Amino acid sequence: MMRIIYLGSGSIGQQCLTELVGGPHQVLAVLTQPDRPAGRGRRLQPTPIKQLAQRLALKVYAVEDVNAASVLENIARLKPDLLVTFAFNQKLGNDLLRIAPRGAINVHPSLLPKYRGAAPVARAILNGESQTGISIIKMVEDLDAGDIFAQERYEIEPHQTTGNLEEYLGRQAGPLLLKVLDEIEKGSAKTSPQNHSQASRAPKIKKDEALLDFSRSASELVNYIRAFTPWPGAFAFFHGQARPKPERVVINQALAERTDLSPGRQPGTVLGNLCIQCGQGVLRIERIKPAGSKEMSWQDFVNGRRLQPGDRLTDYDR
Repeated sequence: MMRIIYLGSGSIGQQCLTELVGGPHQVLAVLTQPDRPAGRGRRLQPTPIKQLAQRLALKVYAVEDVNAASVLENIARLKPDLLVTFAFNQKLGNDLLRIAPRGAINVHPSLLPKYRGAAPVARAILNGESQTGISIIKMVEDLDAGDIFAQERYEIEPHQTTGNLEEYLGRQAGPLLLKVLDEIEKGSAKTSPQNHSQASRAPKIKKDEALLDFSRSASELVNYIRAFTPWPGAFAFFHGQARPKPERVVINQALAERTDLSPGRQPGTVLGNLCIQCGQGVLRIERIKPAGSKEMSWQDFVNGRRLQPGDRLTDYDR
């Protein structure tokens, strides 16, 4: 049995924590990010990992800086054999990595060395990748650059969003993590180095990246919509002639259709068949959420806005 400290924040890591608690090892404590304001009321919300850890009756420490001297002292006092991280969203410094005699391992949802960083799932979908995976690596100070203990590959289905793909990968990661931990405890674990020349980055998503530019192809826009669901939501502005001002909308589901650009039709124009003209092809919207309203079907949205020829979706609100 190894004594483990788990560091995580996002919901993608919940299944790993659940399996750790149900496995042969002892989870000494969970470290996570502090509560943050969320929702329309901006009330403080604990991370998904903190909520789970509390339900599992584990010790939980919410830390703003995991490398602070006081935090390092508390971790050392617990005498862990190993640190396990998954979507913790803080970088671990060398002093922390040296505390546990068996070091630290990280669960990362990509086929490393591709997509090192905070948003590997969203970036993979955004770039139209057909595959992704789970990598379990030895942690070093350089971000996601350590040697690989194990790696599994999975197909990205055309309908999958960041939300449901992360949920799927989180479920797959648990058994793989337990297998690696068993090998580490037995001393039989082997690693292979990453090919750093093939590394790519997956930086944190920014809200303004989710603004849709309809001069892009319809297939690109579908990837944007999938990548930014559920957060921050791929958005545009509906300009209806029957409305006094543009309306911000989030597009939650759409399909790309290959259709030649209609002569004289600007990208973003709502066509007679209710598809949206794009730089290449057309976008058939299925689900949409107007600001301040519930998600609805595209047909319900159109019916409620007295659509007229020339109405458009754009990337500007004026």
